Amino acid sequence: YAACLAADVQISNTECRRDVNGDLMDTHDGNIIQYEDGGLYWYYSMGYWTASSSTGSCLLESARGSTSHSGIADLELDHALRVYTSPNLKDWTLVSEDALDQQTRPYGIYFRPKVVFNAASEQYVLWINHLPKAFSPLRAYHKTGYAVATSSSPQGPFTVIKEKASLSQNAPGDADIFVDENGVDAYIAYNGWDNNHTLSIEKLNADWTDSLGPDFNSGPITDHKQEAPAMFQRNGWYYMLHGHTCCFCKHGSNAWVQVAKDPLGPWTDMKLDLNPEKKGLFQSDHVIKGQNSMIIRFKNAAEETGYIFVSDLWSSADDKLKSHDKQFWQVLEFDDSVEPPTIKPFEWRDTCDLVGMPETADLSASELQLSTV
Repeated sequence: YAACLAADVQISNTECRRDVNGDLMDTHDGNIIQYEDGGLYWYYSMGYWTASSSTGSCLLESARGSTSHSGIADLELDHALRVYTSPNLKDWTLVSEDALDQQTRPYGIYFRPKVVFNAASEQYVLWINHLPKAFSPLRAYHKTGYAVATSSSPQGPFTVIKEKASLSQNAPGDADIFVDENGVDAYIAYNGWDNNHTLSIEKLNADWTDSLGPDFNSGPITDHKQEAPAMFQRNGWYYMLHGHTCCFCKHGSNAWVQVAKDPLGPWTDMKLDLNPEKKGLFQSDHVIKGQNSMIIRFKNAAEETGYIFVSDLWSSADDKLKSHDKQFWQVLEFDDSVEPPTIKPFEWRDTCDLVGMPETADLSASELQLSTV
C-alpha cells in the first residue's frame, strides 16, 4: 500500500461531516494528527451526543440548569472521546465511539481533548478539560482542571492517570498541547478563570503528563479574556492563534496572531486578526462565524507541508443539536517576503481545497484491520 498516487480533495464547509459509511460525525474541539509521514490522520474529538445548541451562550444555559444535564451550555456528563482515521483528511472511518471509558473516568464534564504521542515513553497522551462535581455549574469552572490519560494504542482506550494536572495557573480553561518539531519538548498553551482568561505557555515534563511548573511558564502573552489557543511551528517560527472569550458563541470569535522564536517567548503581537468582525446595524458577526479549534499540519503527495485552520461553527446545525454543528476549514496562506511571515486573513469559502493529496496512505497491516469499537 504505497502513497504513489495523488488526487485533489474537496472538503465542504457548508455540510455536516459524514464518515465513509454516510453517518454524521459528532466531532468537535479536538485535534487531528499524523503520527508518521504517509500514515493515517487521527482525529480525536468530543462527541456531544444529543446536547442542544439552542442559545450559543454558556451563561444563559448555566443560569437555567436542570437535574437531567449539567446546565452548562447544555453540556452533559456523557461526552464521548470520538476517534476517527483518514488517509486524506476527507474519508473518515470511526475507530472508537468513546475511547475514554465513562465507567472508570472521574465524574464530571469533559471537553476540548488533545492527543499526542510521546516516543520516549511509547505512550499516547490525552489532555482534556475536566469540570468536576460542584454545588453549581458556575462554581465548577473555578475547580476545573485538565485530566491526563494515556494509552499504548492510538485508538485507546485511554486510562486517566492524573485527575488534575499541576499548573502554575489555577482553574484553567481552553488549552492546546503543542509538540516541538524536535519530538522531545511539549508545551501547553492555556488560560485560567483565576487570571481573567490570560493566555500563557508552559513546558511539560519528559513524558508530557504534567507541567514543569511556574519556572517554565512564558508569563502573560495576551490581554485578558482570551481563549481557544491553537499553536503550530513553521520555518523556525512559533505561532499561536487565539480569540476573545465567547463560549460556544454563534457569532464567531477573533483569530489574533502571536509569533515567537521560542515557545516560552518573548512573544510578539502581530496586531493581525485573521477573523475580524463585520459590523452590522443590529449585530456584529465575524467573517467566519466560528471559534478556533485546531491547526492541522499535513503533507501532500509531493511532500509539501501545509497548515489547515479549523473552526467550530457553533449553533450551525439545522436540527439544533450541538453534535451536528458544522466546521470551517481553510488552508493558511503565508507571506514569506516579510519577517516574521504573516498570514492572509480568512475569507468565507464553501470548500477547503487540498491539492495533490495521497490517494492511498502507506498503511500498516494493523492499521488496515482497525474496526469500529
